[in-house]
Parts: sequence; structure tokens; C-alpha cells
Amino acid sequence: MPIATAQTPVQQATPWRRLFQEAGVAWGEVLPTPGSKSVVVVLGNAYGLMPYQEPLARLLGAAGFNAVWTSLPGQAGAKGEFCVADVVDFLSDLTEGIGRGQMQMAYIAHCASSIGVLKCWEQIHPAHLRCLVAYGPLLNLARRRASATPRLIQAGVRFDLPDDVWGLDLAAMLERFSRPLLLAHSADRTNRLRANRRQIENLVQVSAATLLFNPEGYDDNLTRLPHFAEGYVKFLRSHLNSVCASDLLGYERSCDGS
Repeated sequence: MPIATAQTPVQQATPWRRLFQEAGVAWGEVLPTPGSKSVVVVLGNAYGLMPYQEPLARLLGAAGFNAVWTSLPGQAGAKGEFCVADVVDFLSDLTEGIGRGQMQMAYIAHCASSIGVLKCWEQIHPAHLRCLVAYGPLLNLARRRASATPRLIQAGVRFDLPDDVWGLDLAAMLERFSRPLLLAHSADRTNRLRANRRQIENLVQVSAATLLFNPEGYDDNLTRLPHFAEGYVKFLRSHLNSVCASDLLGYERSCDGS
């Protein structure tokens, strides 16, 4: 069910609310900054809406960023399939809708969802997409097929992922991304299966990416989330409009009547 932490002008939320409702995705929003011309979209991974999406969006909201989180086609009862075409169409509609609202945006994409963002970028090259945070980029995509397929079935995801998808070169796609890029990586087992640190460091060397490394990720340990969120906020503040903490506090007080 959609969630909002504060009342904001309806026209500000329109670019994503109607699309999310029509697509049948699970979603929510944290909108602390009325009149802001920027938004951060938090995506999960291949298996559906993830438990870290809402807490991360709320941490971003506490830092002054408007943030939304959403599942993707074929997940959590949403329309369509989890396939390249449907995911890219959904993200393209979302990205273009935000652009029509004359807003800047950033994506925080986890694991496989970064593929959808990069495919969207290659398809429409949106000028208002200012930056990308890619957590746990799936550089070892082909090696994940055997373990990922039963997990997708167990999660109830309707998917269509043929051989050519599992053969995608995510590293090459990230190299071609010409916007500021933050790669978030950790040394826990889950993230080592996605990519090892040498692969990530090599990618940083051949691209314009910045590396954010923590020993343990937050896929299964939300206590680690604030450590990453601090780095995300610093990166986003370099590329998106934000508000200072005192302005945010004053707005929250005016909303709750205190």
C-alpha cells in the first residue's frame, strides 16, 4: 500500500503515482520536501520488493531527499513479466514521466535491477537522470543462473529470461554509462557471488565510477544499511538538489502540528 510521510502538492507525485497504480506494482513514497525538483527511485532486485527498500528511502527522506520505492513488472502480483522488455518499458515510462514533471532524478538499483536502469539509459538517454548508485552489481550474471532460477520461482515472479539475458555484459554497460556512477560493494558471501572486489576495482579503473566499500552488505542485515546510506547521501548531494536538516525539521513540525 502506498505510504507518504507528509502532504505534498499532488502534481509533484503525479509522475509516478499513476504509473505505479496502473502497473500494479508494490510501492511507497517519502516526500519530505515540498516543491523539490528532484527524486530518488529505490529499486530492489530480481525477486520482488525487498525489505531494505523502504528503510533506505526513509533514510534518504531524513536527509532531505524525496524518495520512492517500487517493485518491478512480474513481481509481487504486478502486471507483465520480469523480462528485459517489460522492465525497460516500465522504467522508461517512469523516467520520462518524471522528466515531464521537470524533475531531476537518480536511481539506487540493487543487483539485477541495475541492468534495467542501464538498458533504459541506452534506450532513451534521459538528460534529467543525473546519477546512478549500483549496489551489488551483478558482474557474474551467467554464473548466477542456476541458483537464481529456483529463487525466482519460489518468490512467485513471472519471468522470461532467455540465454541472451544471462549472457549480458554488465561491466561493459556500466562503462558506457556517462553519468556519475557510485558502485556499492561489500565482501560478504552474497556480494562476492555477484562480483569479487578485483572485478569491481577493475571496473572503477576503466569507468568514471566511484567505489563505496563496506565489509558487509545489507541484503540480509539491515543494521548495515545506515553505513551505506551515509555514502549514498554524500554522493546524491553532489548531483541532486537537497535541503538542509534544519529546513527538513521545520517542515516536519509544520506537518504534524507541533
